[in-house]
Amino acid sequence: MSINSINSNSSSSHMTVTITDREKLRTDGVTDIKSFNEDEVILCITNGFLFIGGSDLKIEKLSVETGEVAVTGSIDSVFFSQGVETKQRGLFSHLFK
Repeated sequence: MSINSINSNSSSSHMTVTITDREKLRTDGVTDIKSFNEDEVILCITNGFLFIGGSDLKIEKLSVETGEVAVTGSIDSVFFSQGVETKQRGLFSHLFK
């Protein structure tokens, strides 16, 4: 089973999320990685956050240039949240000072 192209459109951004067999998630439009562990990945996107919940989660692909991220593992939940980013810095900020 594959859920293809969940599009999040706003006047300033476009992103695509693809989930395959609840084991692989690919997305673009990521501006930062807020946090991650084997149970949850929180991605910063242009208009909020993308939360991915599950078990044995791993970030398989990370492209700073294109904002593409691929997550593998057992994916149980995915949801978007609009919000203001806090002063806590994400992974991209730590890697590229």
